Order: sequence, then structure tokens, then C-alpha cells
Amino acid sequence: MKAQSWKDCRLPKGLVGSNPTLSASLQKAYKSYAKAQQSSIQGKASVFQLKPCFLFEVIRMTTKVYYFAYGSNMDKEQMFERCRRRDILSEIALLQNYGFVYDGTSKTWGGHAVANVFPSPENTVWGIIYEVTAEELAKLDRKEGYCGDPAKRKYDRQELNVICKAGNLQKKAFVYLRTGQKEGSPCKLYRDKIIAAAKANDFPTEYIRKL
Repeated sequence: MKAQSWKDCRLPKGLVGSNPTLSASLQKAYKSYAKAQQSSIQGKASVFQLKPCFLFEVIRMTTKVYYFAYGSNMDKEQMFERCRRRDILSEIALLQNYGFVYDGTSKTWGGHAVANVFPSPENTVWGIIYEVTAEELAKLDRKEGYCGDPAKRKYDRQELNVICKAGNLQKKAFVYLRTGQKEGSPCKLYRDKIIAAAKANDFPTEYIRKL
């Protein structure tokens, strides 16, 4: 049977699903894979001819999730350093019924306290919601000290509801937070970075004053 050109290779509809954006990403990724593996693809491409590692890579690179930053990750340059991508979509968002605090310690910031959030009725935390890939979230996990062993975690990670300022839309986003830490003072460089990001995004003056 004549080998099918990589240009004609398409994933079955049942695999790509109904999400048009994800579907386009999967098809594009598969064509790239097929081009590289042209000699091994015979006849019509099917899901059974896909290597498991390819499927894993596609999911890792294309699955999008939301992440809510309220501390130093509100700084876009820091997010670029951690995720290595400048075109990450972001917007201002609110985490309602939570409060902001500096607590615990961080080796990265000289042993000083760092940002955290905690349940607090009638309070609101301002921040930035980012749309990141599963791979980028994994990079953030490593930076924030979130790992599989609860005893070794510096932060936990929860999926919480946040409200996007534009359009007042509610989205579920991953948030790093922790409990059982003593309140403390951050180093000047860390606090200045958070305040600068808050000002750049026009957070309320009263909120910035409390940072």
C-alpha cells in the first residue's frame, strides 16, 4: 500500500474532541510528528499508529489551564523566566473570601517571609490569572515547591474560583497556598516587585497600601 503523505495525515475526530482550538493544535502537532516519521507511516493514519510518547507530548504541550498569581509571579518578566514564553495570556482577577499575608520563609528570598493567601470571609485578593500549558504548570510547581510528597511541599496547590475583572467572568484557576506558617516580613526587593506589579495593573490604591 502506498504511504500516505504527512500533509494528508489527520487524527480521528473521536480523539481530537469538539474543542476547535485544541483540535487545531492536535492536528498541527500530529502533522509535524507524521512528517518526521513519514517512513514509518503506511496507508491511512489511525490512532493505533500513534506512539504513546507522542500522545503524551501533545497533551503536555497543548492542554491549557488557568493559574492565579498574587505574589511575585504577577511580574511578567519573572513569569517569562519561569515559563520561557512571552505570549502567555493574562488578565486581572479577584480571589474573593481570601486575605493576603506574608508568612513562612523562603531560601530564594534570603529566608524572609513570602506571599500567601488564606480563607477570610469578606476579603479579596487581587492578582493576575494566566493561561498556561500543563507543561508550564509543572515548571511552576517546581518553582513553588509543590511536589508529590506532602511532607516536602513548600506550598499546596488548589483549584479555586476567581473572578476576572474584565467581563466579571468566573474561572477555575490553580492557586498556591499553605497553612501553619508564622506571619513575617518580606525582603524589600520581594515586596517592591509585588507592589510594582500591582501598580502596573492599576490595583486599587487602598489594596496596594496594605501590600
